[in-house]
Amino acid sequence: MTLKEGDKLTAAFAADGRPAWIRWSTRHTNVGQMNFTTSFTGWNDATGNSGILLPLAYETRLSYRNVDYVKLYVDAYQLDATLPNLAVPDAVRSAPEPPSYPVPAITSQRIGKGVWRVDQGGTTVIEFRDHIALFELGINVATAKAVIAHARTLAPGKPVTHLITSHNHFDHTAGLRQAVAEGLTIVQRRGSEPQYRDMVAHAAPDFPDDLARSPKPLKFETVDEHLRMSDDTQTLEIYWARNNGHMADVLVGYIPSERLLMEGDLVTAAFDWQHWPDGFRDVVGKNNLNVVRISPVHGVGLGRGQPTLTRAQAEDLLKGGTQRAREHCKAEVAKGNYHPGCPVQSKYY
Repeated sequence: MTLKEGDKLTAAFAADGRPAWIRWSTRHTNVGQMNFTTSFTGWNDATGNSGILLPLAYETRLSYRNVDYVKLYVDAYQLDATLPNLAVPDAVRSAPEPPSYPVPAITSQRIGKGVWRVDQGGTTVIEFRDHIALFELGINVATAKAVIAHARTLAPGKPVTHLITSHNHFDHTAGLRQAVAEGLTIVQRRGSEPQYRDMVAHAAPDFPDDLARSPKPLKFETVDEHLRMSDDTQTLEIYWARNNGHMADVLVGYIPSERLLMEGDLVTAAFDWQHWPDGFRDVVGKNNLNVVRISPVHGVGLGRGQPTLTRAQAEDLLKGGTQRAREHCKAEVAKGNYHPGCPVQSKYY
C-alpha cells in the first residue's frame, strides 16, 4: 500500500485476520536499500478484560543477512488514556526539509610526497606512478563520490584504482558500493570478503545508487599477513594488525619513506575510552615499523587544522584512554553491567 504522504509499505495478515507483519524500505549507504520487517507475536487481551487483542512483542529484522534490528516487548497497555498535545509546532511544520545527505566541499592537506589526507571523512590518498589508491572511504555515497573525484584532481590524469578498508564495520565501509560502482579494486582481509560480496549484491530497486543502476562485480584483493603496493615512485605496505578485540580483520597502511601509518580504530576508535589499546604497538613492533606520524580515519585527538598525529600524541591518547576505560569498566561492574572490552587487557598501558 502507498500512503497519501507517499510512504510505501507491505502488510501481511494471518488466516485469522490478525496482522502478521509489516515491511518498509529506506535508502541505506552500505547496502543500497534496507528492508525492515516488523512481526507481531504474543497476541493477548490488552488489559485482561477489554476484549481487544494486541501483540506483546514487536520484532524487527533487516533484509541484510536477516539481522535482528530491534525487539520491543510490552509490559502493559493503556486503553482510552488521555494523551498530551502531540501536534507539531507551526515553526517546525513550515520549515523546509533539510537535505538528508548534504555533500560538503571536499578539501585535503598534503602530508607527504604523493600523500594527502582528506579533511572530510579521513581518507588518505596515495599517488603512484600511474594510479591512485585510497585508504578508507567511510562516508555516505554522495560524499564518497565527491572524495573519489577530488582524489583524481590531486594527481591529474591518474585513475583511482584501489580502495583499502581498515576493517569491515559499517562506519568504515560506507563508500564501498560507490567504489565498486566506479571500478575500484577493494583490498581487505580474506575474512571480510563474504560480507563485502553480500553488501555489493544487495538489491536496491526503490532507492537505486550508482551500483544498482549499473551493477559491477566486486574486484577483491586479499591480504593475509602483508601486501606491498609499490613502484619506482611510491611504496605502500599493508599489514594485518592481528589480535584486536574490536576488529578481527583490521589492516593498517604504512609508507616507509614518510614514516607514516594509516589506521582506523586502532589508535583513534574513541577519545574517551581505549578498551583494546595494544594493537598499535603490536603491529609496529611485529613489523619493525619506524612510525613518526599517523593519518587517522577518525579525527580523534587532532587539533584544528592538524591532519596527522605524532607518535607521542598517539601514545598519550592510548595511555589516557586506557586508564579512562579501566575506570569506566570499574563503574559498570559496580552497577552489575557487562560492557564489551571489560576488563581492559593490556601489556603496555
